[in-house]
Amino acid sequence: MSVDQPTTHAPPELTIDPPGDSWGARLKHNTTPRAHQFRAQLGLPTDRPIVMSGHQAQIWHPGILSKYLALDAFALANAAHPAWLVVDQDTGEPTRFRYASQPPGEPRRASETDLSVDPDHPTNAPTGLRPPAKITPAPPRELRRIADALRAHEHAPSLSEQVHLATHDLLAPIVNPVQHVSALRLRETSLFEQFVGWVRQRPGECRSAYNDAIASVPGSGVRPLRAGDDQRGPEVPLWLLRHGVRTPAYASDLLDCDPTDLAPRALAMTGLLRLGACDLFIHGLGGGVYDRVTDRWLAAWLRDKWRHDPDGPGELAPSVVVSATLRLGGEADRHAIDQADRLSWLAHTARHNPALLGDQDAAREKRQLLEAIASAADPDQAKALYARMHALLARVRRERADELARLDVQAERARGVSAQARRDAAIAGDRTLAFPLYPEPDLLALRARVRDALRPAKS
Repeated sequence: MSVDQPTTHAPPELTIDPPGDSWGARLKHNTTPRAHQFRAQLGLPTDRPIVMSGHQAQIWHPGILSKYLALDAFALANAAHPAWLVVDQDTGEPTRFRYASQPPGEPRRASETDLSVDPDHPTNAPTGLRPPAKITPAPPRELRRIADALRAHEHAPSLSEQVHLATHDLLAPIVNPVQHVSALRLRETSLFEQFVGWVRQRPGECRSAYNDAIASVPGSGVRPLRAGDDQRGPEVPLWLLRHGVRTPAYASDLLDCDPTDLAPRALAMTGLLRLGACDLFIHGLGGGVYDRVTDRWLAAWLRDKWRHDPDGPGELAPSVVVSATLRLGGEADRHAIDQADRLSWLAHTARHNPALLGDQDAAREKRQLLEAIASAADPDQAKALYARMHALLARVRRERADELARLDVQAERARGVSAQARRDAAIAGDRTLAFPLYPEPDLLALRARVRDALRPAKS
């Protein structure tokens, strides 16, 4: 990590739900023939429980890093195999980064740049089907380490693989890399082919159960499937992958389509993994919500098949939630802002409160005048008392003019310091900056917090 990065000092904010000491009781090794075949086809071991998590191909922010740390720590403590899913059927711009820049002689500010010098590409091109990116030879100083890691893998088979390998390199000081699985590889499995068959047989029922499940979980962020038309039929929870781009699949696409031309969308993807590839799945905050939709959708759509077909899909592996927040600005920025706010308040309020200037006699007289104003018998009397109070304050200001002037100078100086601190705090408030932009001690503190939270409770 860069030696000139600011240190947060503030402890990482960590979310683990349910509590980590309860995860072990949820881990049950799925040894069914279906799970054995699915895992073998994905290159996963079949002789031990598997814990999975995953994300799109990008150099993640600390919230996603916390999932990776939890995956490693929990698997190690429970004799399980950790596996990370690279969601490479997703689109995106994994070479574009937001960062805190500070040109010479200028204040720090939020910036954004794309490290790739490649030509434009279709916006709906999955990262797993795009070639690796050519990285600029002159990246911003703050992103040089990330650029070097990406450049080291410019000959990877795809953009997603390039980004994932670079992420592994950048993780080296923090955690040992775990096995990764390409989401596009799901297309080559027997379970995915069977799943496509279930969708093909009952697309309308699939869509209805899917949309009903979304409606039952408000705020999930999952878009309902469209009704389609007489020619295409209803939209289904799959992507159609042709000519290097992805588009939503409809029932008609399944009639003359090879399963390898398809890919599961988010709910179908994690549903398939929880059906056979893993025994515990670690989600982030968003995934923890949308997988509640998955549970309800698959239960409603496939429950009868589960009951009557011994070779049917079976039960879903449990899922848990891990997320974290790190901030770049840290306590120093917040202290500067608080100090400036306090001095501004003091410089203003001292003109109206003699006690803040140490004049207790004038403060007592002001309180007596305020009480007299409140109990005055008529408006003229109240007005006269009000004038006396302001005359008192004017006298105190004249007598304490030097002290008030010093307060004004201190407040103005603090406002200048806090202006930059407020800009830094705004940058620090963005929890989605790539993890290599944070100081290594803070990332190690996050690792320690995750490990402590997942330590089994003492009996």
